[in-house]
Amino acid sequence: MSDIVCNEARVSNNALATEQRIRLLQGIPVFGGITDDTLKFVLDNAEEIRLAEGEYLFREGDLVDGAYVLERGSIKLYQRYKNADYLVGSLREGDCLGNRALIGIFPRMVSAQAAEESVAIKLSCSILRSIHERNHEQYVLILMNMARELARRLRDADMHLLATQVEHHLVHPE
Repeated sequence: MSDIVCNEARVSNNALATEQRIRLLQGIPVFGGITDDTLKFVLDNAEEIRLAEGEYLFREGDLVDGAYVLERGSIKLYQRYKNADYLVGSLREGDCLGNRALIGIFPRMVSAQAAEESVAIKLSCSILRSIHERNHEQYVLILMNMARELARRLRDADMHLLATQVEHHLVHPE
């Protein structure tokens, strides 16, 4: 009898964990408007990556193999320039990194290192292909969300570039 109760408790905890992960994904712009069924499919096919403090999720120049959602912990992002590593960003719970890897085949542009013990959900490129086969509308919505997110980042980068050019007197108002 106690084995049955233990198994039922494990199933209940797994269902709760899946529900929490679905809510986590729904809070990420790339998965905005995606159905619970599709997100459950994503999670069923995703890989959980556990990182100790200081361990790398990936390094700059690595071949891409998917995107990641940070479920717990924090990640520091470093980029190499002229033989030095520069801290260029940090991520916390709920942040997505490497989503460009799902639509473009480029080497990693940054190194991602755990700032503390962390857990990431790995979304392989094959998951996106499987969504395309299962539900074309959901696939298109994910691509549209990715395009919006990339456009937002490009806009922010353009504004940052302009501010830098103005501060260094490389451009002038007319």
